[in-house]
Amino acid sequence: MKVNYHHTFILAFLLTALLASCRKRAQPYDSGTGAPVTLGILPKLSGSDMSELKEVRVIIFSTRTFTPYGPKVLVTNEKIDLSREYLTTTYVGYNDIYVIGNEPQDLSGVRSPEELAKIMMYTQSALQSGSFVFYKQLLNVNVRGEKEIYLEGEDSPVESLSIPLQRVMAKLTVNFDLSTEIFNGETATGQYLDIQSMELVQTPKFSYLVPKSYDNTEGFLDARTVALPANSSPQAHRYTGTTGDILLPENLLSQKDSYTYLVVKGKSGNVSHTYRLPIGDAMNPADSKSDKWDITRNRHYILNLKGITGDGETDMAFEAKVGGWDAVDVDIDVPGPSYLFLDKTKIDLKSVRFYTFIHFSSNGPVTVTAPPGFTGNQLKIKGPIYSDDTHTQGKIGFIKGNWNAANDVAYTINIRSGNISKNVTAQMYRTEITDYGTGFLGTWCEANGIANAAAYVDAGDKTGETQYFYPRYYYTATPAEANRGCRNYKDPKVADDHPTRGKGCWRVATIAEMIAQGYMGWTIEQADINPVSYAYLTYPPGITAGNLAHDLKTKEYWYFCVLDVRPPELADFVVSDNDITGIGMADAEYECQKLGTDWRLPTPDETLYIFYNAGTIGIPNNFFSDSYWCKYGGKFRIATVSDPDGSETTADMLNQPHTVRCVKPRW
Repeated sequence: MKVNYHHTFILAFLLTALLASCRKRAQPYDSGTGAPVTLGILPKLSGSDMSELKEVRVIIFSTRTFTPYGPKVLVTNEKIDLSREYLTTTYVGYNDIYVIGNEPQDLSGVRSPEELAKIMMYTQSALQSGSFVFYKQLLNVNVRGEKEIYLEGEDSPVESLSIPLQRVMAKLTVNFDLSTEIFNGETATGQYLDIQSMELVQTPKFSYLVPKSYDNTEGFLDARTVALPANSSPQAHRYTGTTGDILLPENLLSQKDSYTYLVVKGKSGNVSHTYRLPIGDAMNPADSKSDKWDITRNRHYILNLKGITGDGETDMAFEAKVGGWDAVDVDIDVPGPSYLFLDKTKIDLKSVRFYTFIHFSSNGPVTVTAPPGFTGNQLKIKGPIYSDDTHTQGKIGFIKGNWNAANDVAYTINIRSGNISKNVTAQMYRTEITDYGTGFLGTWCEANGIANAAAYVDAGDKTGETQYFYPRYYYTATPAEANRGCRNYKDPKVADDHPTRGKGCWRVATIAEMIAQGYMGWTIEQADINPVSYAYLTYPPGITAGNLAHDLKTKEYWYFCVLDVRPPELADFVVSDNDITGIGMADAEYECQKLGTDWRLPTPDETLYIFYNAGTIGIPNNFFSDSYWCKYGGKFRIATVSDPDGSETTADMLNQPHTVRCVKPRW
């Protein structure tokens, strides 16, 4: 990874008290109005580009109450004198702070967040401007008193705020290191391409100061010609050179087919060839953390054109890099007439309960092929799960097989789209199990921390059965039932909520794990026999044939706990604090948007995970409603206690009010 630090912009906000009376911790007035707090703003820019910042405006809106997402009123809208400290007053409460450098138009009349959100920058003039616009926002900053500031989502206070400004533009660099001979796959055709022109297509007519999706009904600018670099290669039939920086407006997509793309044109003899290469975050999902084709402000997109493998459209091989404006990260290959991006090619599977996902982006449907002789007891594969109707992006899930849970083993899975094929290695390691001195005695339901009703399931009630357990009983357990067994176990050396070794990270051992240790006791698997109120037991070698038997779930036997970790795909989000009840489908998403940046409805997988882990690993335990809104792939679902992923949602349910609980990325 290469990071250049000489283009870093930091605006430091320092809270200072001018008056001795302000040094006492501020408290809200009885009326609910926040007490005034003096705010000292000292702009500090570092790096060689300090001269690019001509002026800075600060706009602050405050609730002036302790209602975090209530209406906010204007407190400050002023330009800062860059030569000295700027002082203003804000209020105890929740504050939205906007910092704009080199404002695109006079913003002195802005009086509300809604007015600020309407400010547009017209692309044509912005691309030719010699002065970049800089922008940053901090939303719902909780000011409780002097030097007691809480950033949104943080539990620890800070004494000052440091706000790194970002350019509202992105940039693209195209590097040519190209054999101009056309290949058919890996076979040379003997034909050579004369590169003639390059242009950008579907550039938005404008972008917003506050990040916002572009409405493609406005249309796009005409195709924009980009100058080809001079050929610096001394070799025949090669073309090398770099374009330098090409400025791009932000393009947050409102429609899937609205992405910006680069068109490279050439001729072979009298035959014209056109190569269309998409530009955006999905060029490199691993670095951009996105599988969408958005062009995001302050990003640097780099295409390394390496070869010509076909006669047109997307048949040009290239590498893609995505980083911050001043950072260039890991390469990813995108060869051939099809393209297939994977954010990971090696995954470490640590769970038999939860899927670990890889994300993909492609220009066609994806197929997943397991190794020969492969069974679900070794590794289960879920997907591809497409995120939209175009079947060009989505995720694939992998879960650790119960029969391999005691061994170190790796499997190679093939992912293919069109003529592009990539391998993913799924690595599993021998698990950690509590030793014989720390075994526990209890029923099968107690061991698993599930509802006692699971001991009496009859043969006709297998709804939701997996190879390990009946999931529905994990969600219907009372708090007393759930807080026992391996779900209540933790590493004695860590806190209860430790993210990888605390409560909620351990489970009952599988058959393979118990046999490997030579222990006697319950396993997580259920016996697939009638009556289905039986579960599997293991015995030390020699006691039973194959070390395996079964018995009634209501009997007490020893059980042992195994370290299983939170699934990385789902653990990287936080959940809002409280239920918002009585919300119809038309308003469900809006309730999350009101909470601030990045808040959204959870996916069905996330609601299932939330129901299962409520009260553990940092997830609240105050879910008091019977039904919650969730959404995936543009479709709403209703998650309930008995149907936690909303898969049984009916049309009647969608017409009724339900509760909203929102999520956003943890990091």
